[in-house]
Amino acid sequence: MNTAKHASLTCQSKRALAVIALGAMIVFGSTVPVSADLTLDSAYREVSASVSVGPVTLVSDSDTSTSDGAFIEGAAAPFLTGISVAGQASAIIEILSDGLNAGGIGSVGIVAADLGDGLIGLPQLGTTFLAASIFDITFTPAVDSVYHVIGGALNVGDPGTYASFLFEEVGGAVLISETGTAGFAQSGGLVGGTTYHLMASATAEFASGGLTALNGGGLPDLEGLNADWAFDLQVCPEPIPAPGAAVLGLIGMGCVGWVKRRFA
Repeated sequence: MNTAKHASLTCQSKRALAVIALGAMIVFGSTVPVSADLTLDSAYREVSASVSVGPVTLVSDSDTSTSDGAFIEGAAAPFLTGISVAGQASAIIEILSDGLNAGGIGSVGIVAADLGDGLIGLPQLGTTFLAASIFDITFTPAVDSVYHVIGGALNVGDPGTYASFLFEEVGGAVLISETGTAGFAQSGGLVGGTTYHLMASATAEFASGGLTALNGGGLPDLEGLNADWAFDLQVCPEPIPAPGAAVLGLIGMGCVGWVKRRFA
């Protein structure tokens, strides 16, 4: 093979690769990061557990948070005939003031003896066990943004348990609404300057009939109730095209096409 011709083709190939690389950079590198801001308007997280006899609350325990960051708490209310518990491990993280990552898991449970209606002639005071785990935030992105809700799950057990997930525009459209046992994931767009509300909750309630140790000579029934939620929310600004991106993109595609024709 002619050495000079081979060297010429090699140089042409190098020039072709350089032009292709330039075209690709123009076409695919024509967006710039958004300098934005996202406001966390409110944050409320709670775990609570209680036991009441009639109108009187005998045992209660709770923890709450009204700020961002991690929230890893539990609550328990033990009583003679059972216990109610609630837990939550969640986090709210503002990412460089431009985005948001929020989510976690929450659960509730009750184990209690159902004492029926009590024995004839004795007071029929009911015992009520309650437990709740709540995650509630509102936020406002300054610019149009994208969101991803992943790993969403709700689980409920026996009657008396409840779980829900709601993601909505305040005063506007509902983006996600789930109750009961469900799995969910969704992505979409958020409008800049609009406030959004997200809430996940799990509750359990059990009421026994009376305060007697036995019901008609039989053993009391042992009841177990459970409910939980889980999700992960990610919010980030939409990238915007760089100035003149459309024109530069056309030039880049034209360069790639010319190289293909030139060295075909």
